[in-house]
Amino acid sequence: NFQIFFISNTGQTPEKIGTDIGRSLYIPPPKIHPVGVKEPFYWLLKAIVRNRKISHVRTVAMYVALISIVWIITYSIFPIYHFKFLLHRTWNVENDIRQQQMYKGSINNITDDDRKKIYKRYESYSRSWVVGTFFEEFQSPANNISRIYGTLNLSSAGQGLDKVIKLLVGIIRNPSAWPVLNPKTSALDKSEQYNRVVEEIGVFHQPGEEKSPLYARSDRVLAYVNAFEKAIVNPDDLAGWDNIVKLVEHDRAVSGMELNIAEGELMTALSERKIKKAQAATAQQTVGQLGGQMPQVNGNENPAFRLDMAVTLLTQIKENLDPNVSRDTFNMIRSYLESASRWNTRQNFFCKIEKLPGNMHLHFAIAERGKEPTWPKEEQYYEGQTIPLNWKIGDVIYIAADTGSYCKWGVNPSDKKVLTGKYSLFEMEGDITFDDLRKTVSISFQPALKEQLPFLK
Repeated sequence: NFQIFFISNTGQTPEKIGTDIGRSLYIPPPKIHPVGVKEPFYWLLKAIVRNRKISHVRTVAMYVALISIVWIITYSIFPIYHFKFLLHRTWNVENDIRQQQMYKGSINNITDDDRKKIYKRYESYSRSWVVGTFFEEFQSPANNISRIYGTLNLSSAGQGLDKVIKLLVGIIRNPSAWPVLNPKTSALDKSEQYNRVVEEIGVFHQPGEEKSPLYARSDRVLAYVNAFEKAIVNPDDLAGWDNIVKLVEHDRAVSGMELNIAEGELMTALSERKIKKAQAATAQQTVGQLGGQMPQVNGNENPAFRLDMAVTLLTQIKENLDPNVSRDTFNMIRSYLESASRWNTRQNFFCKIEKLPGNMHLHFAIAERGKEPTWPKEEQYYEGQTIPLNWKIGDVIYIAADTGSYCKWGVNPSDKKVLTGKYSLFEMEGDITFDDLRKTVSISFQPALKEQLPFLK
């Protein structure tokens, strides 16, 4: 058995009488007064409680610090990964390429391979889960940059192909520049200019690029070149020229939406170069076959075909017709051409806003190409409203979108869409997406534009 006694005394200061190893030696003071065990015992208990509280506080502080560290690391890792790796790496790819001496900072002369590197880098960045989840405001600009690099060289290459096609048109319209049949070898002697033009067309017709729009266009042109060379071997043989006409008509019917102005000029040049005998025969055949071609013309809803290519073709046919002999056919073509010519002067069209998301409203302005639009004030349109548009072929259409109560009547809108095509009115029919707002509106015409196109009847 153990008994513990707590004894405390108060009194004078004890007297130091010496030292021992690691301690001092004292004697009791002359006067001391015992105070008992109650007060010291309470002090001891309070000290124990105080020490336990301090221990709890330290434990809580440790956990709070640990949680804070985990919180900081968790919410810092994504910005660090984004800004120090994803975004930095994307910028570096573009800057390293554009700062090369051969490019001098310009994006217009970047090679196709380097353009694809930048395009793929921005596309990969915009599709990243981190960007889409935590940095959504960076996603739309990255998509826009990717789109610019994705179409930059394609547009430039398309213009290059157009120039080559126009060179070929010049050769076809100049018989003195045609290849000449060598009677000794029965082969065509081709000029250096002709060979160079054909070789430049072949640049756009490379294996592995079969899905490219430029491949499809160059494939059509090379087919014309092949048919043209076969026809000029024996210009008095109508079969070769008839084959060209059939090829042109087939492409106009099947690929009408894909044909552009340069290809249309090439088709026209090939049709024009038929010898007089072939022209007369074709004209006579056309009179009898025009009824069968009516569905082919009327069924093509491409405005470029109905208002341009078909006009060129029908004008040629009309010039070879005798109105006294083929009066009905002549009048039918004349009516079509008069109807088509009205699209070259301004006339009213009525469109209706079928779908307009949220609290959006729209403003419309039309201007001639190269001129700034004038926005009508006090005019804003909402879903279900019908809008009159005074438009002609070649006009540019401006559509401004505002949200909420913000409105400056088309000036500095929330988002804007500019339709610059030659037939911009047809681009307006259907769904229109505002990229910055990420909203899609739907517009219809009354009556539908395809029903207003000229018809052979």
